[in-house]
Amino acid sequence: MGYRFTIHFNEQHIKYASHKFFFRRFSNSIMSATFIAVLIVVLFVAERKIDWLTGMGLGVLLVASTSLISFYFRSTQKRLARLKKQGGTIDYELSEEFLKTKTSSASAEIKWDAFKAIWIFPKAWLLLARDGGYLTFPLDQISLEIREFLKQRIYAVGGLIE
Repeated sequence: MGYRFTIHFNEQHIKYASHKFFFRRFSNSIMSATFIAVLIVVLFVAERKIDWLTGMGLGVLLVASTSLISFYFRSTQKRLARLKKQGGTIDYELSEEFLKTKTSSASAEIKWDAFKAIWIFPKAWLLLARDGGYLTFPLDQISLEIREFLKQRIYAVGGLIE
């Protein structure tokens, strides 16, 4: 059994997926860094021990946080540039063995074991690859039958549905 379908991406699809991926992937890191920074400031102010070491530690946290935010904007811009270059249309073919993608400039055939999870959001599903990338499936463009097939294939390779 197989499925063929085409997805027409627009800027909103890309921004939505990028935002959801980033905040699910990094929200715990951001929260932890913020909590640690606030805790350090409170403890050192209470003890009146603000010195260069405290400042350096907070500086490191600031640089890390800034780098993470910069990563978010760079990755979103990269995906938007790819959308403009490829025209935003991707043809998919799903079978028991692989997922095929085809754009105006490239094509790929990927075995299902290259994927590790599906992240489910209200407007899109993200199919996460083991190498850290993801494919976006806007829900307004894929049928319930295709969604069930995607779940089945990810379960079959030991992946998670989150």
